[in-house]
Amino acid sequence: MKTQRDENMAPVLIDVKEAARRLGTEPRFVRRLIAERRIEFHKLGRYVRISEAALADFIKAGRVEPLTAVDAQHKVRGAALCRTGKDTDVSAMSGSGIRPFPDPLPGAGRAHADRS
Repeated sequence: MKTQRDENMAPVLIDVKEAARRLGTEPRFVRRLIAERRIEFHKLGRYVRISEAALADFIKAGRVEPLTAVDAQHKVRGAALCRTGKDTDVSAMSGSGIRPFPDPLPGAGRAHADRS
């Protein structure tokens, strides 16, 4: 049960090295998260600190739910169809905006033709 005093207390702040230790990464990764504004942080003068709650939220946001056997089989089958194009009606895709193969890079294949 939170009391009035608990709500008014400052959050527990940790430095970049401690955040990296808790994530099991190098401090450089945490600094990149801060620079890209992918994690909430506090500036205290020239010091950067991360609240324990913000670190927990970042970890929670990165959680990926496990697949069931049925989901995994469906995902693999879908990936195989997209990669190989097997069992895919290409004519049905033309009107849907889905292209079976990506467009070639602009100017691809023309570099040698200009050199003659």
